[in-house]
Amino acid sequence: MNETRTRLALAGALALALMLGGCGDDDCKKNPNGPGCPVITTMPTPLPVVRSVIQASAHSLSSSTLWVNEFTTPKNGILDITVDWTFASTPIGVYVVREACTLDDFNARACKFVTTSETLQKPRKITLTSFTAGTYQLLIGNFADADESVSYEIGLTTGGTASSASAGQAGAHDPRIRGALSKVVSF
Repeated sequence: MNETRTRLALAGALALALMLGGCGDDDCKKNPNGPGCPVITTMPTPLPVVRSVIQASAHSLSSSTLWVNEFTTPKNGILDITVDWTFASTPIGVYVVREACTLDDFNARACKFVTTSETLQKPRKITLTSFTAGTYQLLIGNFADADESVSYEIGLTTGGTASSASAGQAGAHDPRIRGALSKVVSF
């Protein structure tokens, strides 16, 4: 009977040794996914956040005129647009459309607007998150009876975990932005 007990004890010790064999540091170095080895999770390094200026310019903008400018974003990202002008008293509207927009369509507000900004804010700052790569038009409308000087910058932020709140239509509507514009210019 003692011999049977001894054999059972040896068999149990051997089974225990086999089960615990993968727990040692040396075994985990050889087989990091083995039983008893710690689970190591690695996070991929995010791409660096990069802001690029897509376009920037300054022009004169006649009264009652819609200025049209095409631009292309080569990648998806966060689009930001800053528009400034000389006189705070001038009602300026800023718009982004996906497809060409005629003066008649604009005056009927029938364009395919991605965003509209008709606020009292000067300078006008618009941020559009999750912006899809492609070709668009930036429209700037001078709704005043006087000529104006206008500057703008279009930027695109890509990579990393860049994010921002959308402010495309934020702010109080400027009640002076109304009626039809009479001509279109492009530069």
